[in-house]
Amino acid sequence: MADIQWDKARIESLSTDEVKNLLNNTLERNRPDIVETCHEVLASRKIHNRTTTKTNSYIGKKTVEDELDKKLVELQNELNLQYDLTATTAKKLSNGVKGFKAHKQLSSKDRSKTGAHQTKTRQLSIDRYISYRLKGSSCALICLQFLDEGQIRFHVMGPSVFLNNNYKDPHTLRPYLNNNKEKLGSYEGGEEYFNFDEAAKRYKWLIQRVAPLRNPI
Repeated sequence: MADIQWDKARIESLSTDEVKNLLNNTLERNRPDIVETCHEVLASRKIHNRTTTKTNSYIGKKTVEDELDKKLVELQNELNLQYDLTATTAKKLSNGVKGFKAHKQLSSKDRSKTGAHQTKTRQLSIDRYISYRLKGSSCALICLQFLDEGQIRFHVMGPSVFLNNNYKDPHTLRPYLNNNKEKLGSYEGGEEYFNFDEAAKRYKWLIQRVAPLRNPI
């Protein structure tokens, strides 16, 4: 080792395991200059690895979120062909219902909507949904992912008079909500699924029971 000039450039050319071996050797040979450089190189690689991990995690999340968004938009477009889900018709049929506010099915960019628990409060990693409201019925299909959880959950929200498959209140579906003080919009509750196709089928079934047909015969 004494015949080799261990400058920073040479040490950086080594693999991480090789740098660690060099560090151990130089500690035994009392070479503080090389020891310091080894520590610098190893520290910089740890920072890089953490950054790379976070970047890859973000890219993976966006890929999943974009795929969910695509599925939700396709489902909404399919429903729009069968049912009159426009805000104008919803307001007309809900005349007299106090505090009624019609839902837009998609965002202004014709994508699925993003919930405030993802964009504002950061209580969820993913909170994408489509929804419909008529009279006293608030319905939605929500795709969500809890923080630090890889699994995607699908919540079909709507009145308990229609949904009865292990129906749960919002605080049971979202345990992070604050002791019944924090509400989840106007949703009474819903059912939880772990497969998009099953949840989409149930949501279509629900819309069939609350929404007017586009061209009734």
